[in-house]
Parts: sequence; C-alpha cells; structure tokens
Amino acid sequence: MDRPGQIKINLLEHAVRIKPSVYYWGLAMLLAAALISCSGYFYMGYKRDLAVLQAEKAEIVKQLSSLEAANSELASLQASEHAIQVKRKTVEKLHGLNVSHTEFINEVDCAVPPLITMVGVEITGSRVVLTGFGPNHSQLARLMEGLKNIPRVENVSVFFSELNEKTNEVRYKIEMNWGTEKL
Repeated sequence: MDRPGQIKINLLEHAVRIKPSVYYWGLAMLLAAALISCSGYFYMGYKRDLAVLQAEKAEIVKQLSSLEAANSELASLQASEHAIQVKRKTVEKLHGLNVSHTEFINEVDCAVPPLITMVGVEITGSRVVLTGFGPNHSQLARLMEGLKNIPRVENVSVFFSELNEKTNEVRYKIEMNWGTEKL
C-alpha cells in the first residue's frame, strides 16, 4: 500500500500519451483537410464540366441563330413561291379565257342540235346574236340548253321565235354574252 510521503518511480518505459482533446482536434483537422480536398476535386470537375457545357451552349446558340436566319429566308421564299403560284394560276385562267371568234363559233356549232340551222352569227364586243331555223320549239329549247352549257356563255335568251305556217319551221333570234368563263 501506499504510504504517505512515498515517491513512486516507474522504471518501465512508458508510452507517450496524447491528450484526448489534442487527439480529437487533430482528427477533426485531418477530416477537414480530407473534406476540403474532396470538395476541391469535385469543384474542379464540375468547373471543367461547366466549361464544356457553356461551350456547347454557345455552339447551340450559334446554330440556333443560323437556323432562325435560314428559317426567315425560307419563310420569305415560301411566300414568294406562293405568290408565284397564284400569279401562274391567274395567267393560266386568263390564257384559257382568251378565245378567238373562230374558237367561239366552233363551240357554238358543237352546241347546235342536228335539226337546227344557224344562218347568222353577229358578234359585237361580248354580245352575240344567233339567227336561224328549226323544225319546232322543242329543238330550239335543246339549242338554248346547249348554249347555256358552253363555259364562256352567259345570259342566253330568246329575242324572238315564230312559227312560219308556210314552211312549218320556227325562225329564231337568240342573244347572249360571251368572253368570260363561268366560275
């Protein structure tokens, strides 16, 4: 047992002991250094990735502006093409309306039934007057129907028709307008 006033001397080697507070501070510093190193590593990686993404974004923005410019040119070309198509259709329509007197008379001749005789055709501007003979009024009605079916003829009307008792024929005079195609 220990007596008061005795001094104990340990002759064995004793290990140097670190105080627990210093040990915990050192461990905390080591963890902080590791955390800072990992954060720096991830920060640098994300910074490189960010630089790559920003370069890609700049390229995409450049391509997008190029595509927008091309799109506006395309829209302009499409509008021009549409205008050309409209003009082409108008020209084709007007070309189809440009008919000579001979062509018109041929169209009228095709509309005349076989028993009707056409004696005269008078064309004044867009006004046309047909005169002739037919065996009866029903044949004259067939002539009127045929004339109404000609695309360039409008306002077909009988000016007069009368039955000649001696020859048993109907004499007629028909008026109409021509030159514009019915739409």
